[in-house]
This record gives sequence, C-alpha cells and structure tokens, in this order.
Amino acid sequence: MEQGFMTVDYGARPKAAPAEAAAGPNRLAVAGLVFGLLGLLPLPVLGPVLALCFGVAGGRKADRGEAGGRGMATAAIVLGIVGCVCAVLGLVVAFIQFTGPRGV
Repeated sequence: MEQGFMTVDYGARPKAAPAEAAAGPNRLAVAGLVFGLLGLLPLPVLGPVLALCFGVAGGRKADRGEAGGRGMATAAIVLGIVGCVCAVLGLVVAFIQFTGPRGV
C-alpha cells in the first residue's frame, strides 16, 4: 500500500566546499568586470553603475559559496566606484565649461 505523504527535510544545508565553488564560474562577477572596464571610456555613465550592481551581486554569490570569482567581483566594485567618480567629475567640468562667463 502506498502512502500519500512526502517527507520534508528542514535541516540546514551544508555550505559548498571551496573546490566546488571554484569550479563554477561567477557570471555576475565577469559581467561586472566587463562593465567596469567599458565604463572607463565607451560607457562613462551607465557602465560604472552596472559594474557596481553586478559586482555586489557577484560578491554575494561568491560569499554564499555558490560560485568563485570573489576577486573579480571586488575588481568590478572598485572599477565601478572609479568610473562613477570620473563620470561625476566629467559632468561637473562640462557644467562649469558650458555655464561659465561668456567671452570678454
């Protein structure tokens, strides 16, 4: 006779071993690094913001042990911060340039 009950295990799941974490690529960290590099020249405003978002998400995924790539995620965060600072400075310089006094 078949029982109609299912067993459910509510126990805590063990964390993945470091060897398993390094085996899977962290695509979020890679995407963050790519957007961080693109944010330095071709995408000066959008790139750094996306680099920060993907870098933080990739770092959290690496911290949970789901994938490796913690270093790439950190690099993406750093590049995102540097890109944001450069974009803000560029916008300030452009604003000053175009709103300064007109010819003498």
